[in-house]
Amino acid sequence: MENTQPSANQNLMETASQQQGSSNNSKLLVVVVISVLVTAAVTGSVVYFWQKSINEKEVSNLEQKIFSLEEQISTIDKTKVISQPDSFSDISPTPITEPTANLKTYSNEKYRFSFNYPQNWKIDDVHQDPDAPISLSNIASGHAISVHVYPVTGFGYCYKYSERKAIVVGGKTAETADGVGGTEMCDKPEEYVNRGNTFVLIPVDDNDTTRPRNQIHISYDYPLSGIDLAKSNLNQILSTFEFMN
Repeated sequence: MENTQPSANQNLMETASQQQGSSNNSKLLVVVVISVLVTAAVTGSVVYFWQKSINEKEVSNLEQKIFSLEEQISTIDKTKVISQPDSFSDISPTPITEPTANLKTYSNEKYRFSFNYPQNWKIDDVHQDPDAPISLSNIASGHAISVHVYPVTGFGYCYKYSERKAIVVGGKTAETADGVGGTEMCDKPEEYVNRGNTFVLIPVDDNDTTRPRNQIHISYDYPLSGIDLAKSNLNQILSTFEFMN
């Protein structure tokens, strides 16, 4: 009778073969896992260093832009510093009057006052009388100035004056007002249409208590179209007006 059961040696050989196959499979799995991990690590490293390189370039470009911007700001600040004076004392105000060398001086010895006026203006002082009015002409078309010392009781009849304003002239408190002609009180009001007048009253003596008291009356007549020039010319006189000791 034939024996169909495997011998003991065959069983041992099959068992050993199975164990070897299992071992090989385990080794292959380990190799695959290690390969995957290595590949992931290498890929991660490549991605990391690539991203780091990009970031470093962006940071470098940003730093260059910031540095360039700082240089521009520094240049602007330096320009401002150069263009500005070191202190307010270096700032010269715009002169109100012309240089003294280009001006003439009128002086009233009796009432002890003086003022400057442009050389091209003409002054009428033929009376040589300190109480007589003087007139300034050759200023501009239709412009005329008179200066007179007398006890003032009112204003001209041919102008409607606005409210008086207090100003300081020659260190004294004076008054001024603007007027527009012509009024019905004037003999020929039609001659004063479209004309204006600015007057200034300057006390001769602050201690004078008489009424009316002597005051220096500066009267400037001008066409209304030339009011800006008139204000500038009058300021020329008032800014140089002074009382002599």
